Amino acid sequence: MFIAPKILVIDDKKHHMTGLQTAFDQLQASVRLLHYDAEFIENWTSISGVRLVLIDKNLTDLVTTSGSNNTLAFNAIINTLEKVISQSGGPYGLIIWAESPDVDKFKEYFDERVDKSNVPCPAFCVAMTKTDYIDVANGTVKDPKKLRDAIEKHIEANPQMAALLSWEVEVSQAMSNVLSTLFTLLPAIEVGKGVNEDLGNLLNHLAVAGAGAERAKEDPKHSAELVLHALLSDRLDAGSSSPSSDYVWKAATKVAKETKPSYDVIAAVNTALHLEYKETSSDKNPRFDSTKIGALVTFPFGEIEKYLPAFFGVTLDTFLGDKIANMPMEDFKKCRLLLAKIGAACDDAQPKSGPVKY
Repeated sequence: MFIAPKILVIDDKKHHMTGLQTAFDQLQASVRLLHYDAEFIENWTSISGVRLVLIDKNLTDLVTTSGSNNTLAFNAIINTLEKVISQSGGPYGLIIWAESPDVDKFKEYFDERVDKSNVPCPAFCVAMTKTDYIDVANGTVKDPKKLRDAIEKHIEANPQMAALLSWEVEVSQAMSNVLSTLFTLLPAIEVGKGVNEDLGNLLNHLAVAGAGAERAKEDPKHSAELVLHALLSDRLDAGSSSPSSDYVWKAATKVAKETKPSYDVIAAVNTALHLEYKETSSDKNPRFDSTKIGALVTFPFGEIEKYLPAFFGVTLDTFLGDKIANMPMEDFKKCRLLLAKIGAACDDAQPKSGPVKY
């Protein structure tokens, strides 16, 4: 229901974490604290959407008393990351937070020993020395601004991560702007009296405007989202450009040598852009009706090469050439031909009996 904090702090010393909590509160940054206890870590679950992890190097007393043996310390960190970082949570940065972080040795250990299918690889891994920023005796942060500047410097040193994080912040701000705009459309009323009814009327108007009265009754969420997404896109377009963000994105997309993506990568990008799957075969979501605009169905006529001349006026060789598919036969054999439902949005909003066009 609520957006989870993007910053995760993990330490076995509570007073070190509470000091960081106070500092981040002053910086108006939401943070989640996890007190490390080896007995209870098995009960932890993965947290999706984490973008920055500050983790103490010495998570247990056993590690602290073991002297220069980094193996125990590094294993504790890796086991913790395996528990809390979601495989589908997106990119994150890792800050080893200790009096002697040994981050270079940790990165070597991580690369050599860790199964990346169990522990997602961080986009960057850097060190911050605890004593530079907090009083280790009581956990008080010496200078919150210095702490923030140091973290931001580490992020900015990785322009790709900085670009994605700045975009995520811009989207969040745009969403808040959309909700604020919608609330200003409500009439001035006393607190708690009539808000839900008036807001319900407004959402109903959005749903009808987005997809028509019939579709709004059938699938109100998707119908209203057609308008909300347009508003969100407008807010993003209006506020996404600034000298600092332009600089970050230019740095993020600069590559030493451009390479042509493989067909697998192209397919993955196009899938992410254009396709939405039914979660199960019994999914009754009306958006997955095969007669809805944009719905994809399997080509029902058998081998495509037999029907290319009749349906498209081309031979298979022409179809595979650089004017259309531009791919070799071996890649084409991996493909599956689909038909897409087409039509005017107004016809979809006011459905009537008639031919279904693909």
